[in-house]
Amino acid sequence: MCKSTSCSTLLKTISGHYPLLLEFKTFEVSFASNFKFYRMWALHNDRNEFIFTNWIKRVIGCPMFVLITTLKTFKDRLKVWNSIVFGKVYNYVKDAD
Repeated sequence: MCKSTSCSTLLKTISGHYPLLLEFKTFEVSFASNFKFYRMWALHNDRNEFIFTNWIKRVIGCPMFVLITTLKTFKDRLKVWNSIVFGKVYNYVKDAD
């Protein structure tokens, strides 16, 4: 997790010990999410059926792996559903700006 570490000695204290200064520099991870939620999805009549049929998928692993895999799969299916039901919404939004 650390991209660099360093260790240096500080000035001797009254007790005769040299304290150590340890520095750890971690990776800074930042990214912009490109997922946008559109209200029309929540208002669509088939939303409950879509969520139920596409969220339920058996994934085996630790809880975080299960959550990440489920979210990725759901996002992919949501993209397909969005294009089938609503067309090219992203182009409509882009054109409206």
